[in-house]
Order: sequence, then structure tokens, then C-alpha cells
Amino acid sequence: MLNVKPCTQAGTVLRLRGLGLPKDDAKRGDLYATVCIEIPPSVTDEEKKLWEQLAARSTFDPRG
Repeated sequence: MLNVKPCTQAGTVLRLRGLGLPKDDAKRGDLYATVCIEIPPSVTDEEKKLWEQLAARSTFDPRG
């Protein structure tokens, strides 16, 4: 189980110490997980309206 903090950006690499493959000395290496964001292939009209409301109120600029 991996907890990802809110506002984590796509492409962020998370390091999980000691959870990787075993080494020769019986210890485990580190596991690295890359955050990948998935977008739904289709949305309902209600979802679209809610996203438009959020975009109108938000100060976030994804391009900048």
C-alpha cells in the first residue's frame, strides 16, 4: 500500500526504502514508483459541468 500526498504531480518518483528486490547480503534494495495520472476516456454531462465550475473558481494554471 502506498499513500500519495494530495497535489503530487505526474512524473514524481517515490522511493520506498527496503521494499525492492533482495540483494546478495539478504537485505532488500529500494523500490521506486513513478506517479502516473489517468484521465477517464469519457465523462457524463454532470461531471463536465462540475469540472467547468471548478475551472471557473480555481486560480490554478496548468500551463504555467
